Amino acid sequence: MKSISRYLGLGVVCLLVIMMGILSQLPKTSHAASSPLKVQYMPDNTSTTTNKLQAGLQIVNTGSSSVALSGLTMRYWFTRDTNQAISVFCDYAAIGCSSVTGTAAAVAQPVATADYYVQVGFTSGILNANANTGKIKIRASKADFSSFTQTNDYSFNALFTAFTDWQNVTLYQNGVLVWGVEPTGSSTTPTPTPTQTQTTTPTPTQTTTPTPTPTPPPTSFDQSQIDAAVAAPLLAFPAPTTANSGRPGDSPTAVYNAKAFYFLALVSWYNPNATATNGTSVASRLAASIGQLVAGGNEPDANGGLEGWGHNDTAQGLLLARNEPAVWNQLSSTQQAKVNLLMQALAIAANFDFNDTNNFNQDIDYYLEGNQCKFNKSYNPNYREGYLNIMIAASLYFGPSTLNTFFTSFDYTSFNQQLQSAGFTNIQAAWANAQTLFMSGGSDNCSGTGSGVRTAFTYNNIPLSNPAGIFDQLAIFTYQDTVTSTGAGGNAYIADNTTSPYQGQQGMEHEFNSTDSGGARSDALYAYEGWMNSISSRTDITLLNAWGCGTTQTQDIRLESVGSGDLLYKLQHGYEGYYLAQSRLVNKTTPSSDGPSAKGFYFDQQVWNVVLSKVQPC
Repeated sequence: MKSISRYLGLGVVCLLVIMMGILSQLPKTSHAASSPLKVQYMPDNTSTTTNKLQAGLQIVNTGSSSVALSGLTMRYWFTRDTNQAISVFCDYAAIGCSSVTGTAAAVAQPVATADYYVQVGFTSGILNANANTGKIKIRASKADFSSFTQTNDYSFNALFTAFTDWQNVTLYQNGVLVWGVEPTGSSTTPTPTPTQTQTTTPTPTQTTTPTPTPTPPPTSFDQSQIDAAVAAPLLAFPAPTTANSGRPGDSPTAVYNAKAFYFLALVSWYNPNATATNGTSVASRLAASIGQLVAGGNEPDANGGLEGWGHNDTAQGLLLARNEPAVWNQLSSTQQAKVNLLMQALAIAANFDFNDTNNFNQDIDYYLEGNQCKFNKSYNPNYREGYLNIMIAASLYFGPSTLNTFFTSFDYTSFNQQLQSAGFTNIQAAWANAQTLFMSGGSDNCSGTGSGVRTAFTYNNIPLSNPAGIFDQLAIFTYQDTVTSTGAGGNAYIADNTTSPYQGQQGMEHEFNSTDSGGARSDALYAYEGWMNSISSRTDITLLNAWGCGTTQTQDIRLESVGSGDLLYKLQHGYEGYYLAQSRLVNKTTPSSDGPSAKGFYFDQQVWNVVLSKVQPC
């Protein structure tokens, strides 16, 4: 019996040794020590594939003592899928994005569900006992804006519809894991090396190397303006008709509704779960508006020219919607295809108007306009800002190479057949007599000439691959003057006789120091009509990571900041303007029929005050 016991004892010892050897070969998994801190998570984007990871995170302190946020970091683990640099952005934080940091780094020991992580940290702040940070919305995207597959990401869980305790997002206090479970094989020792590089933007006239500009963090959008945008009619443009003045895309009603449409897209981008006071989903309302827009007979007529007032915010809104799954995935495949077709048509009109090879002096629907010569690409900013910014939106929507290929291979007959199949009768009507100029170019009816639309696009020798460079050319022209508080030889002035706080700075809008057929012109409404398209375009360029950093971008931010501040001051105090040799008072609500508020000024004011004004030079 002793012999048997001895052998059994030896067997047990051997078995233990073997098991210890096996266990020593298994990958190590780090588990958190006991802590009153935890992370809650909910996805802001549940698409299987997406070009932006969006996670809602918050830290909860269940303990009895406060904690310094500066000592805390969270890690969201994912697979990069393709070898591209990752940029990280704070889109929203209840505590303010200014105190939130974000970096991306490779996992030291990658596993199938995690070869990269986003690290979120804090520069300051205190997390009180029995409190939480509130929502922190983090977004990550690749330098080429290609797609991630989320279903193989360690930290992703599409099933959570509210903040839920989630150990697959880890939390560290002073570098020590205090919440969650790291993916098997990972290591907590490396300090993350930021990889926030950006797609390089080639610049023919200025050489800059863009680096990421953080997405501007909105503190909150005005709920009353969200409600107003939701209450606006679903977007639909009238058909073009024979008329000598006024087109479907530049009427105050059309411009206002397009502004509401864009504002819905912007709010959805930042918060896909946003609602109006009455409970209506902003994303669902936008999707319904897109459905109405492309139903057939409601689309913008893609005529170019001054109709860019209403068409640009439509295009900018569609661009954001295309990149926000909470909106885009509500559309049917047929509706999505129609949006693509509409964006192509708008791009054709922009190419006709502003390509370096074209100098046409008529709108596309010249015959519907009573044979009027109403266009020249050298006209003031209220003409340029519309369709040039549409071209920027289309380039970001399709990609510059794809869009240029579409231009060079464009065929009027086959594209017109697609328009017919889509029921896009407005565009067909506007383009009814455009085939020759589109396909072959030549002389128009107003002594203009051009090569047509079958040419790769450049503007002032700047290609589509440099959207910030194209915007720069607009900014230099739009915000070219030194701020004054009077104009037109003293015929124009701030109504309450105060002085602009930007007096003497460069950046005043050119419409305050211009001319027309009546002589000198200085008018706040013309200035607003250029500005309103400038700000939505730069917002989208920034949100889609195409803005970059450099001397050009710094200059443009400064110019637009001065110009915007000066315009808003003059609208607040009233501006006795002068145009066509007559006086006109313009403020936020005057003239009532076609002044700024009638054209969606309060939506624009939100875009500037809450979003774009927060962007600082890099």
